[in-house]
Amino acid sequence: AISSIWCMTGGGKPLPSAPDQLNFTAIRYHLSFVAYATAAICMRTPLLKAQGGAVLGWVMRQLLSPRVFRYCDFYWPADGSPFACRENVMWTGHLLHVATLY
Repeated sequence: AISSIWCMTGGGKPLPSAPDQLNFTAIRYHLSFVAYATAAICMRTPLLKAQGGAVLGWVMRQLLSPRVFRYCDFYWPADGSPFACRENVMWTGHLLHVATLY
């Protein structure tokens, strides 16, 4: 079931040569909002701390996978790294928010 998460490719491509994950349906958004909902549930249900931590850890690993941030090379090819790009606020913002919740 976890491997089927990658069937969401981002709602199409703006250019035929573009990578997946460029549109508003990109997996980084789905992963981030799973993390936000998990953290909200765990804040109200402390008994789920271990399970919530496992979910948040999994989301962090997925957000850090090249499949999720590979789109950066399309928009900012000169930067070479999503961490070096100052304009990539959506991915880094979600990543930092999830890391804080974790």
